[in-house]
Amino acid sequence: MKWFTTALIALSPLLFAGPASASEFPTREIKVIVPLAPGGGTDTVTRQLTERMASEIGQPMIIDNKGGAGTTIGMAAAAAAAPTGYTLVVNGDTAAIFEYIFANLKFDTMKDFVPVAYFASAPIVLAAHPSFAPNNVKELIELAKKEPGKINYATPGVGTPHDLAGLLLMQKSGVKFNEVAYRGNGPALTDLLAGHVQIGMFTLTNALPYVQSGKLKVLAVVGDRRTPLAPDFPSMAQSGLPGVDVSARYVLLAPKGTPEPVVTKLHAAVVAAVKKPETVAAFKKMGFEPMSISRQEAANLMKTEHERWEPILKAANIKPQ
Repeated sequence: MKWFTTALIALSPLLFAGPASASEFPTREIKVIVPLAPGGGTDTVTRQLTERMASEIGQPMIIDNKGGAGTTIGMAAAAAAAPTGYTLVVNGDTAAIFEYIFANLKFDTMKDFVPVAYFASAPIVLAAHPSFAPNNVKELIELAKKEPGKINYATPGVGTPHDLAGLLLMQKSGVKFNEVAYRGNGPALTDLLAGHVQIGMFTLTNALPYVQSGKLKVLAVVGDRRTPLAPDFPSMAQSGLPGVDVSARYVLLAPKGTPEPVVTKLHAAVVAAVKKPETVAAFKKMGFEPMSISRQEAANLMKTEHERWEPILKAANIKPQ
């Protein structure tokens, strides 16, 4: 019995290291990978969130921008990170369909990540340079049919909600645009403002300041209803294209295997952060709606997106590339 007691004492640090570490989490800064360039909607809203999460968890949260390849570079880096809770990644929930879009991925979103929490949603708008002749979707489609292959449109990357919005627009209208995919909203917006492309899909938060200053115009909100954040903009349904309904929803993900108590603690910090009045005000000022759902609801929502887009992409003959 004495040897058993001695062995148990010797092993006890190892036996109880996992739970103790989880209960003490976090003891140092947390890195949050934003898989897009600085300055875009994902980057902006994530910085607002992490600033307030940091005060909830008592440790700094550092943003690490790793843009490129339709956000898959940053996602791969997060998937390869140790599942400790100290490396997280933010993306739109369309990351759930990457297997249908990208070949040779080094990760599987549905298998290699666990959703920590959804925290914001934002309407997507179809915006155009002021010099572009069409002022609404009907005129845009008429021009695209008259001059096929001559209209270039910008998106912040392949596989983003904006990219999928463009795909649905082309499917429903029967026209073809030339997609120019960038490494984030920021670079795409810069080229649209400069007139290098004629139209683009953007989150409202990025486009609105330039619309208000006359540097851009909005042809429609990508959805079946107008958004209360900008009620003067017509919806796609009102523009004659019902079913072109895509919004940008933002989710914080952790590598699979992250301890449950750690994920639970991070989820609670997100929920507390988005409920703060200053967060609500900041989000709405930028064109975002705060979002707070349970972990199970978050997992169900990602599963729904995964299943929703498969037949749409197959119908469009979209294959992993």
